[in-house]
Amino acid sequence: ASGAGQSRFEAELQRAVALFKQDRLPEAERWFHRAGLLNPADPRPFINVAMIYRIWGHLDAAVTWLEKALV
Repeated sequence: ASGAGQSRFEAELQRAVALFKQDRLPEAERWFHRAGLLNPADPRPFINVAMIYRIWGHLDAAVTWLEKALV
């Protein structure tokens, strides 16, 4: 992503991080997904989704999202 797309990506990623820090995990999950769609080459949204799934005890899903981060 570049230019306006990168700015939107960063804004959505930061929104997700803020929600995560407030323990608003369902909302954070949605915003991390949105950020991941905007810039699938950046691993940060996928790593954060994996952390949320780990917190929720969905370990298989967490591993799947970590694998997406590596692609």
